[in-house]
Amino acid sequence: MPASTAIGDSILNCYLRGIVPVPPARLWVALHTADPTVTGANEVLLSAWPSYIRRDPSAGGTMDTAFTPSANKLVANALRMEYGIMDGPTPLVITHFALWNALIGGQMYIYGTLDVSKTLAPSDECVINPSRLQATVI
Repeated sequence: MPASTAIGDSILNCYLRGIVPVPPARLWVALHTADPTVTGANEVLLSAWPSYIRRDPSAGGTMDTAFTPSANKLVANALRMEYGIMDGPTPLVITHFALWNALIGGQMYIYGTLDVSKTLAPSDECVINPSRLQATVI
């Protein structure tokens, strides 16, 4: 899973300069219709899905409950994330996800490709079940 410029700089500064990064208070999972790249581009637009919002993977709990403990450089979401009903006018294809430090705007940290793209038709419900969103360090 690729890391954003912010995460890459934090890792280099931590391990090569001894500057300990400050973790975010909360993370938010965004859905993207194409590769976000390091800029966070291609997040779902409200014109395509009017009720879309990023989801808190800890469901309001503490950050340590959002993902499983790291093992062999891999973590997975620990809880179910519900994005609700896709209420846009036409089908929408979700291909990527990203982790952000804010509900709106903010800084993207990590992003990745879904194993299988998901086409959401109007009135489809979008859910990410536990262990389905995985992050690894390569």
